[in-house]
Amino acid sequence: MPRSELVGYIRKTNGNAIKVMLQKKAIQEELLRSNDDYITLIVSESKLRMILGEQQDVASVVQITDN
Repeated sequence: MPRSELVGYIRKTNGNAIKVMLQKKAIQEELLRSNDDYITLIVSESKLRMILGEQQDVASVVQITDN
């Protein structure tokens, strides 16, 4: 059964940008898994809209795994 694994956070910067913060541990220990050249990470669209609308400060970044 697929499960989600927390690997980082996103937040809005003081400018007009989104800051993506990934855990060093996830990168160093190769917790980010991929079957091809890309690593797929998931951010809730509704949470991203709330950050852009300044209704929320932070949202999680997860990776869906089969383990």
